[in-house]
Formats: sequence, structure tokens, C-alpha cells
Amino acid sequence: MSDLVNATFSMFRGDDLITLSDILGSIKPKSKLEWVVKILDVTTESTSSLDVLELESRIAASAGKGIRLTDEELATLAEEIHQVIDCDLAGFMPDAPATQGQPAVVIEAFDSSQWTISVDTDRVAMKFVLE
Repeated sequence: MSDLVNATFSMFRGDDLITLSDILGSIKPKSKLEWVVKILDVTTESTSSLDVLELESRIAASAGKGIRLTDEELATLAEEIHQVIDCDLAGFMPDAPATQGQPAVVIEAFDSSQWTISVDTDRVAMKFVLE
């Protein structure tokens, strides 16, 4: 496994918000990822049916282990989110379950201000233009 390549950047491109959906759309794994969500503090779209309190309760009940989501589940969830305040998401290749091995991708958000993405470039490509 290669070292993780890290990128930290603002959550805003000019006046435009860079969303979790934008980040997920920029990640191109060699196969679908399985995600562990340890922190996810968000605001939702006004039309969202996402129960943020229930989601936060599930994450809190995991006692630091996080909840598991498929690629599809995380992408669907991301569509309901307006802005990420804080998050800690780790994406694992299916052949390296979250209980072992290193993540192929780590996505972190801090205080609604910046994203930090760490990618194992042997397993995941990332194309994201910050213009």
C-alpha cells in the first residue's frame, strides 16, 4: 500500500459551497467502497426528509466505532445534506474490511470551513478542480 496523499482546502470556491456530494463525485475508486462514518454533523436541504438527530444518535451509539454505509447509501445521504459542519468518514475497499487494513480514502471536514481528503493513490484516483 502506498502512503496516503493529503489535500486540505476551503469548503468554498468563491461564493459556492463545496458539498459532500462534490467530494464523493471526485473520488474514483477501483471498486466500490464501504464507508465507516465516525462523525457527521450537518445541515440539510430544506426539502430533505433526513432525520439528522436519528443519524447522530446512531453514530453516538456506535461508541466511536462508527456506522457502516455502502457507497450508494453515503451518496444518497450526501444528496440530502446542504452543508457539512464536521465529519470523519473512512472508505475501505471491499477486500479490506473496516475491521482490518487501512482506509483507501479519509474525508474530514472541520468547522464548516475546510475539507481534508486523504487518498491511497494505489487504490483510488481523485480528480477535483478547485477553480
